Amino acid sequence: MPAPHKRPRIRCPRELRGWRFTPHAREHIDARGFDPHQVVAACEGAEITVTAYNYGPGRIRFIAGGLVVVAVPETREIITALLRSHEQWGDDDARRASGVSA
Repeated sequence: MPAPHKRPRIRCPRELRGWRFTPHAREHIDARGFDPHQVVAACEGAEITVTAYNYGPGRIRFIAGGLVVVAVPETREIITALLRSHEQWGDDDARRASGVSA
């Protein structure tokens, strides 16, 4: 059986659709192979929204599908992105879930 097709990585920009990515967010989004467009979409159309004060004041966790994004909605600043499952928080797990190569 042929190997599944891996999509190319999309480098995380500094800003997208009015949302600004912190250096930490950019580093982790790139390392985990997340699509920045999906990260912003999670902030704009989350299935679940909860406070994330352990990440800092004004921060909210936006949960959409298997993706969790921590952001400050008032400033439209994205702090980080990770997989929803605690068992899959490593970068390798995220790249596998995102379907990108290392």
